[in-house]
This record gives sequence, C-alpha cells and structure tokens, in this order.
Amino acid sequence: MKKHLSSAPSIRVRRRRGHAPSERKTAIAAILVICAVIIAVSAALCCKAGFPACSAQRTPPPQNTFVPTSASLTTSTPEPTSASLSTATPAPYTFVSVSVSDAAEGQLALVNFEHGFPAADSTDVVPVTAAGSLLTERNDLSLAQPAISALSALAEAFSEQTGGDRLLLTSAYRTLEYQQGVYDDYVAAYGQAAADAYVAAPGTSEHHTGLAADLSSMSKDGERVTLPNHPQFEWLKAHCADYGFILRYPPEKENITHVAYEPWHFRYIGKENAAAVRALGITFEEYIEYLRGFTPETKLLHVPSLSAAKPEDLGSAEFSALPDSGYVIYFVPTDENAGTESVNIPVPAQCRSYFISGSNDGGFIVTAEL
Repeated sequence: MKKHLSSAPSIRVRRRRGHAPSERKTAIAAILVICAVIIAVSAALCCKAGFPACSAQRTPPPQNTFVPTSASLTTSTPEPTSASLSTATPAPYTFVSVSVSDAAEGQLALVNFEHGFPAADSTDVVPVTAAGSLLTERNDLSLAQPAISALSALAEAFSEQTGGDRLLLTSAYRTLEYQQGVYDDYVAAYGQAAADAYVAAPGTSEHHTGLAADLSSMSKDGERVTLPNHPQFEWLKAHCADYGFILRYPPEKENITHVAYEPWHFRYIGKENAAAVRALGITFEEYIEYLRGFTPETKLLHVPSLSAAKPEDLGSAEFSALPDSGYVIYFVPTDENAGTESVNIPVPAQCRSYFISGSNDGGFIVTAEL
C-alpha cells in the first residue's frame, strides 16, 4: 500500500538567503573585533589630547575623600547623640539665672531668731487702705502688695462667713527702728523674759518682710473682738490658707518657733505653699526643712489642689514625668563657698507660671503651676 505524503502536514524552516549559521558567527566575531579596536584607538587619542575625563583617572583622590569602612557600611540605626536627642526630645526644664544675694529675700523667706532679715529697711511695701471688709487700726500701716490683695479677699470671705463682721489690721510692716521701739516698750512693761517670748529682736521680726499681719476683728455692731474669742476663729484658721496665709505661731510649737502662741499673727506665703503647710500640719520652720527633701535631682513636692487639707492630699513627682495639673514645689540649694554671683535655677519648661523665692536658709524655693 502506498502512503500519500502529499496529504500529510508539513513544517517548513526557512533560512535567510546567503547566510549559513557558520557564516553568521564569523561575521559577529569580526564586528566585535572591529569595535574593540575603535574603542582602544579612541581612548588613546583622548588621553593624548588631555581631556579631563581621562586625566582625572590619573589624579590621586584628595586627602579628605571619604573611604567607606565596615562601620559606615552597617545598615543598623546609629546610636543617638546628645545633639540628636536635644532636637528630638525637648528638655523637661529651662534655666533661670538668679542672683545669689536674693537667697535671703522673697515670699518664702524664713525669718526668726536664727535667720535675720537683711532687707528690713528696704522692703517694697505700699500703704494699706481700709476698704470693704478690711479695717485698719492706724493710717500708717503698710504691706507688700500681694499680701494686701490676699488679705482683702480673706476679709471679704470672713465677713460673708460671719454675717458682716470685719477683720481689723492692727500691725503690719515694721522698720528696724520701729521694731526696736516695740521691743523696748515690751521690756519696760512686762520684763525681758516676756519680751523675748512675744517680741522678736530688731532684724529678726517677720514684720520686716511686709508679709506679716496682726489681726483682730470688729463685729457688725462695732464691737472689737479678739480672734480667739470670735466664734468663727476656727473657720479662719482652717481657710486662711485658701488666701495664702498661715497661722505663723501655732500653739504647742514654741520649742520649734521659739515664739509663744500668737493667735493674731498671720504670714502670707502664697496659696500653693499655704495649702501644703495646712495639709502637713506643721510650722513654717518645719516646712522649710521639709522642702530640702525635694530637689530637681530627687523628687518634687506635688500639690494636686489648693484645697489640700491632709498629708495624703499631697504627692511627689519627677522632672521627667510631671503631672498634668497642680503645682510642684522644690528646693534648690546654693553654695555660699562657690564664689559665684548667680545660680541657674531649673524651672519646668511646660509650666503655666512660676515664682522663685529665697528661703533665707541656704537656697531658693521654686513654685510652679502645671
């Protein structure tokens, strides 16, 4: 049987005319040789002509050319430096320069028989004008302006609480000369021992600060009533801190203050610190000593609210983790032997306000509102 090949499918391979495979390989090789010769000749001519592209290859790299090392080739994240940290994370505080001589003055200056007040005759005070619920025993009484404003507000609150009774200011700022007269008169009237118990020697009286006020009261009927005999005296002692005052010489603390109980003597130290003193239930001497345990390097006293009334109402904080609200208070000691005229005081960078006061006991006290 014959097979008809014409009916079977066919596959045709067409080659280019005149070019067998061996001929193509020979042609390609020839072209590559020609290209290599052209490149070599061109490079030689370029070098001979002195083109920069060629001459630069013969010039050694400059001395400061960066040569990559194994350290520079690492793909890990480099360690942060102090410069990079300062731009990435703001410092928690800023510095305020304060004169070392100011360490003996201010709203929180401790003044007693051991801590004299050097600025007794240069205190910035203004006359107290009787107005509203605040009366004055004399027309020549003066106080520091913050104390006047706070005392006026306290008098208004006292009047509202008592149904119309008013506070009577009997003694305020005293010069050295005036204090000497008070002391001498007391010695003459009651003897040396009584004078030492109730009257500070000139230069050691809180009245030199312009922040101390001796108070009495006047009833709505015009009768003068001493504070211990007033039915609202307990209210006054409990709430005077709301206006920045403390009862400076409380009972049964004579061994600490070295002054007998004076229910009439109030000292202005500001609402924040007065709230802390009230909560702790301590004297001003004890409070200044207590604050020595709160420094920028250790911890800060935290007063969450001005209504603080007991120790558990207070807390502590650190510069690196400040609370969102309240007040922080801390002590910054000064080195009297450092020989410097100023000291840099750290203050929280994000605080709303602050004030710095000398303690008159070897340092400064910072009070900052958060």
